[in-house]
This record gives sequence, structure tokens and C-alpha cells, in this order.
Amino acid sequence: MQLNEINILLIFENRLFREGIKRILESVSENYVVAEGDKMEEAVYLIEKHQPDVLLIDILLPGIKSSLNIKDLIKTYSELKIIVLTAKNRESYVDYAIRIGVRGYLLIEAEANVLIEAVNYVSKGQFYLHSLVIHHFLNKYRETELEKTTSAVNLNAKYKKPLHLLSRRECEVLQLLSEGMANRLISETLSLSEKTVNNHVSSILRKMKVIDRTNAVITAFREGWVVI
Repeated sequence: MQLNEINILLIFENRLFREGIKRILESVSENYVVAEGDKMEEAVYLIEKHQPDVLLIDILLPGIKSSLNIKDLIKTYSELKIIVLTAKNRESYVDYAIRIGVRGYLLIEAEANVLIEAVNYVSKGQFYLHSLVIHHFLNKYRETELEKTTSAVNLNAKYKKPLHLLSRRECEVLQLLSEGMANRLISETLSLSEKTVNNHVSSILRKMKVIDRTNAVITAFREGWVVI
């Protein structure tokens, strides 16, 4: 096994879909799909046999209550990082997946670079939410925060850039992160190289003292540093 190789297990009903995902993932030399399956029942056997770093799975597989079994997998294999890749974009699914410990949530319309980036981030212990579902998460967080305080000052807090902490360019990157953009899209939007964006994101996480992008966005939202 290569030093930084990411071993991946795929559990999806459709074989052609699995093959497409495998081709995308293995277009990056560090990624290696160790096994595939189409039923939740296969997951435990394949996890035991191949000990993957990351599991990609649909939140609902036909015939069984897969979401409950995903919860069981997370409890049993605490080191396994699970990414849900699904067509389900309901807030209830997103909220449930995050609560049970899923590390990533992507929709099937995600671009190839987003899928690759998500696997890379999640394999390092970080969270990754698709841009189309991150607003569900932030809305849930907003509701929770508003329940904690009814202070007029807090409710009417004005948007302010954290220039005491971040550079102007990092503020721009943080705003785009809050809009759910992947690093590649941020690089295109700001006319920067993807490596430069990666460096800005790492600097933002370090300065904000958070472990991943999701926590950076939550903190930025709470402090009024970004516009959602």
C-alpha cells in the first residue's frame, strides 16, 4: 500500500453507478477502491475483509432500513469514515446523517472534483457537505442559535469581516466556503490556482482554530463574518 493511499469501499445498488464512481475516484492515484457491494448485508463482511478508510454508501438501500444500519456501522467501526452519496436532499436526511456521525453528505449530481475532494477531506477526519445541502445544516444551526437567545443585539447582528483575524483574501475564501463551494470552484471564482486556495483554506482553519471547513463556516456564521 502506498504511504498516502486511501482505501475505499462502495455500497450502491446500481452496478453501472458504482463503476462510474470507481472510475472517478481512481483517476487520482492515491485512491483505491478495494471492494464493491450492492447490499447493506455485504458491508460488514467487506469492511472486515478489506478494512477500508472510507465507505461511500447510499443512505437508503432497497428492502431494508439502511440508515439505521449505517448508524450501527459507525458504532462498530469507529475509525471508518462514512460518506453518504445519495439522491435524497431532504433536511431530515441530512440532519439525521450528521447526528449519527456520518462525515460527509453528497448528492449524486456532485461534480467529479467535488467527490474526489470530499473523499480526501473525510479520509483526514474532516467533514464535507455538498453545497446543495450545507444550507440545510446552517438553517438547522441558525434555528438552534436563535432558540438560545432572543437578544435584539444578537438577532440584529450586522455582517462584519474578521479582518482582525484573516487577510482580505482569506475573508473572500471564507465567504465562498460558506456558500458551499469546493476549492476548485473557489479558485475559478477568484482567479487563483487551486494550490493557492488550498493554502488559504489551511490558513483559515489554523487561524480560526477549527478542525475542518464545516466548523469554520459554523463559526463564521455565528460571529456574523459571512452572509448566508
